[in-house]
Amino acid sequence: MAPQDTWREAFEVMYIKELADICSCGVYSREQADEAMVLLEDHLDIFESCQTSRLCHGDLWVTNLLVKPDGDVTGLIDFDRACWGDIEWDMAIAEYCGITRPAFWEGYGRTLNTHSGEAAVRRLFYLLYEHQKYIVISMSSRRNDPERARRYAQECLLIMERFRKSGRPIF
Repeated sequence: MAPQDTWREAFEVMYIKELADICSCGVYSREQADEAMVLLEDHLDIFESCQTSRLCHGDLWVTNLLVKPDGDVTGLIDFDRACWGDIEWDMAIAEYCGITRPAFWEGYGRTLNTHSGEAAVRRLFYLLYEHQKYIVISMSSRRNDPERARRYAQECLLIMERFRKSGRPIF
């Protein structure tokens, strides 16, 4: 995609493109994608908190970490999803993938509070984005697993519906 001036604009474009991919796979109906987009549009202002973009890996999980036998992390690989954006996006993915243990935060140098207020809502959308990408991956010729894609879609739609009804950003 073309570079955007703000993270808010970039994330909106990323989300629109992801929803279009999910529709083109035949997993979300146009109505479901439109409802997902309205939910994001209702909360777009909270993405303006990212004033300085950081280099985000976009796929931070154990298989992309190079670690010595003594546990020292020596590098990262697989930067095909890297972009400049909100560090909370990268940390939401890292948490989702189970690598944000105390040693991670110690090495990172600080912790992020992503479980309250607007940060919790951003986290919800970042995790929805992450989870929804597996709909498209599951439908790809490499995986060709429509049932798995439908399970991911059902989970995402349920999470969005609960948030819509309750206002509580629980993933």
